[in-house]
Amino acid sequence: MKWKLLSIIEYHAHAIHGMQYNAWYGGRLIDKWADPWILEDLAKCFSHYNKEGIGHALFATMDLFRLVAVEVAVKLGFEYLQEADNFSTAWVMEALRDCKIFGRG
Repeated sequence: MKWKLLSIIEYHAHAIHGMQYNAWYGGRLIDKWADPWILEDLAKCFSHYNKEGIGHALFATMDLFRLVAVEVAVKLGFEYLQEADNFSTAWVMEALRDCKIFGRG
């Protein structure tokens, strides 16, 4: 899941700064090329190894992906598929509740 997040952050850098912008492969030097607000939220996407931390990090990852993807979609003239996002988010919330890992609320 983090690789998908990294990909959308790279797309964001290119959408904002142009296709020739140097967003290093594999997240290398991300602190140099990603927007500061992305870096701030990215720190929340990694957890301590407990149930609550894992749930918080998962939702932080999903939230950051959503924010970046919406901005990329707008910048590049695409439609963000909010219905798919809503479905996926609801599915994850239900799965985590069923596993008694985390109840977002």
